Amino acid sequence: MRTNTPRKITDKPDIVKVVEREGVALKHNGGKFWGLCPFHSEKTPSFCIYADKQRFFCFGCGEGGDVIDFIRKLKQISFKDAIEYLGVNGNERRPPNRDELWKALERELFLKWQKSMQFELAETYRLYNRIISNIQTMDDVELCASLFHELSIIEHQMNLLAHGNEDDKRDLFDRYKAEQSAYQ
Repeated sequence: MRTNTPRKITDKPDIVKVVEREGVALKHNGGKFWGLCPFHSEKTPSFCIYADKQRFFCFGCGEGGDVIDFIRKLKQISFKDAIEYLGVNGNERRPPNRDELWKALERELFLKWQKSMQFELAETYRLYNRIISNIQTMDDVELCASLFHELSIIEHQMNLLAHGNEDDKRDLFDRYKAEQSAYQ
């Protein structure tokens, strides 16, 4: 049975050796190793390695993690490529990083918005058609003129959400978010 709980990778190489091998000069000071951060330009060392915890953290840019995270960020490669680069057993599961979580959340919000928007558009479309079907005089036509224009926009948006491509749906979503933030 597979579990979603990530297992620890136990055969990681020593972070201090890997960081030095990748060209970062380190100085031992007070149980920690310090050096210039390879992730941003600096003149004073703010890059710290906690050898006992096998973790790093930069007090200048905020990057941090373990030896795999270091290689991922330094080489700008995937988790899988980083563990291969380090020669670590690659059968372990890894929780998604913050960017992956954010993209998943954004995708979920977009899908919820799309479903909600389709429902709202359909309700508005039915309401406008009910109003238009009750038009009896020329004065009523003049009063409802804007509804005819709105109906064509609603039909277009409903069609786009039901059959449009992802980019067009995203554009509609972005416009909707911009309109909402303009009202706040």
